[in-house]
Amino acid sequence: MAAAGYKNNDIWKLIDFKTMAYAKPGFKGLFFGILMLCQLAWGCYDPCSGSGSGAGGSKGDIYFTARPINGEIPSVFRISPKGSRLMQLIENGSIYSPPSENGLLAFLRDDPVGNDSIIVAGINGDNPRTVINSLLVGTIISTPIISPNGKLIAFTGGNNELWTVTISGSSADRPTSVLAGNTLPAFSPDGSMLAFFESNTEKNKLILRVIETENIRNEVYRREIDILQDALIAPPSIDWSGDNSSVAFGITTEKSGVIYLDDIIGKTYEEFLLDNLGPINPDLSPTVKNRVSFSSRNGDIWSMKLENGDPDFRLLTERDSTESNLYPQWSANGEMILYNSRFILDNEYNGATLILIRLDEDDKTVSQMVIGNNVIRGYWY
Repeated sequence: MAAAGYKNNDIWKLIDFKTMAYAKPGFKGLFFGILMLCQLAWGCYDPCSGSGSGAGGSKGDIYFTARPINGEIPSVFRISPKGSRLMQLIENGSIYSPPSENGLLAFLRDDPVGNDSIIVAGINGDNPRTVINSLLVGTIISTPIISPNGKLIAFTGGNNELWTVTISGSSADRPTSVLAGNTLPAFSPDGSMLAFFESNTEKNKLILRVIETENIRNEVYRREIDILQDALIAPPSIDWSGDNSSVAFGITTEKSGVIYLDDIIGKTYEEFLLDNLGPINPDLSPTVKNRVSFSSRNGDIWSMKLENGDPDFRLLTERDSTESNLYPQWSANGEMILYNSRFILDNEYNGATLILIRLDEDDKTVSQMVIGNNVIRGYWY
């Protein structure tokens, strides 16, 4: 059963109206939940073949991992940004990156006895095959990230090790054994480079490294970040510019905050001080140069232009004191942002509400829509 649609009662595994009541935008989220119930109850889904209105992924679709309300085993889903064509693609699987440009999904499948597997499948969850597992590596494996060109998968293993493996599983490399804790690597859009943070334990510092994927020993860029690692309130995440030339990341403590924009080609960097906001998870706009969205220290989502002088800020979300918003991601057309909203007291394992906001040409929020609940993370295709 590759691309599974829903039976009438299966929607209750994903939609929790009690949770949706607190998720903004309130009534609109409730309405969307009812709309999903109607669509799935009467839609033309074939639960085994994946045929019907929900079959086939399209550019601009959203892929996400979610857990059932009263269960622990996650599944991978796909939905359109209009809230239509919701489909369960993979049971017992978690994704950590969007599909590759050639339509491949990489996901982690947990095994009760500890032999977890990284599996690659088609865009509908079809034709799954194991690329590598814990027994082959000889250690715990997690967080598989597929390269945009579909040639490599990067994953973490053991005690802060970073690995890459070819999509066929025939060759594996270990770029570093000192990956900074709780950080993830990021492939360049063309798949030719891999950026990641190393931990210099002697100096308690972070090191940004960029290597070639064809030869991991060819280092393209390296910079030591001038911050004590244990002072960070959140692990930094890396986002690439669309032209493969630069990366952005945020460094935030309780009292300071900065977004760095590192020019990988020119070997220079700029810093944009945002001490009051404390930027986390910056994401570069694909349509406006140096436009970035980010979550702030207190859990709001903002956008701004990375430029000297008087930056143009936009507050994109409203929240109450119980909520925190994370992981903003621009759509390819720059008109929408996807993000997670969760209770502050919850940890990420409990899942979050996945929300989509639509923006006008001035980056002002026009509307919001709840995509799903109990979501671990969502990605644009």
